[in-house]
Amino acid sequence: LEVWRQVWRTAFERADIVVMVLDARIPLFHFSQAVFNHVKTKLEKEVVIVMNKADIVPPASVHLWHDFFVAHCPGVRFVPFCVPKSGSAHVAQLPCVVELLDALKACSVTRAGKRLPAAPFFDLPR
Repeated sequence: LEVWRQVWRTAFERADIVVMVLDARIPLFHFSQAVFNHVKTKLEKEVVIVMNKADIVPPASVHLWHDFFVAHCPGVRFVPFCVPKSGSAHVAQLPCVVELLDALKACSVTRAGKRLPAAPFFDLPR
């Protein structure tokens, strides 16, 4: 257990932005409020919650989870996510991928003790 604790601590400390991926069918099973609080308060990092498999639950459920996480996790960005079973060659053009990239770009990162917008780090030449 201590080894895993060190692994996730190191990963979170080295990350610029923490992405928590939750299964839309049972999101609280995959979500740790303690980890979220640690990342936000102790490490002062931004968190993006990605609700994977959002296409297999009712849209009303996704909206309720969005409201729940926004209310219980201050400053969190919430992105419903799904990938179609076929046609995955054009994943970059899916609305949920665009929304995820926009959420990541809206975050900030720390460089040399200063908070900077993350967007320039995602604007790479193609």
